[in-house]
Amino acid sequence: MDYELIYYTAGRTAEVERVLDKNLSQMGLSHSAGEAATTTSELANALAKKLKKSQLIFVIGGLNNCLLYTSPSP
Repeated sequence: MDYELIYYTAGRTAEVERVLDKNLSQMGLSHSAGEAATTTSELANALAKKLKKSQLIFVIGGLNNCLLYTSPSP
């Protein structure tokens, strides 16, 4: 089974790819070329394209662009 990679404003992509390959290859999984996305619209387009090919997709990165919500303390 193949899995897909999307790098969303990610750094250290070679290291992440190496770790994923090492661990997921033990389960018989492999991946095709990763795709980079730098905007939310690029991410949406990449996800739509990858979902047509594979059921397993990893999105790497993107934490710097997230808005985290925490509920106010009582």
